Amino acid sequence: MDVKEFKIQYALGTLSWEMRRRWAIGYNTPGYILKILSTDKDMDIRRYVARNENIPDAVLADIILNDPDRGTCRIAAEVKNDRRIDYEKWIDREYDDC
Repeated sequence: MDVKEFKIQYALGTLSWEMRRRWAIGYNTPGYILKILSTDKDMDIRRYVARNENIPDAVLADIILNDPDRGTCRIAAEVKNDRRIDYEKWIDREYDDC
């Protein structure tokens, strides 16, 4: 499945959970696809996205600041700390705050 087909199927809601998972964990999944999946309705998909090494810093920040699931937020905060990313807007939201 290519990116164009992904976008169409995701928008239509016809992309299976397994296919979304494959894109979320894929080592060559583009950052803009991870951004789309970072707001997926399924918590597990969002957690896979948070663990993906290709996740853009801005998407990681968005997960930390906005994801309703504490587990997903904590995963993203751990990744942020592992990358040693230091953004002023993240100072108030660390692992323990999730």
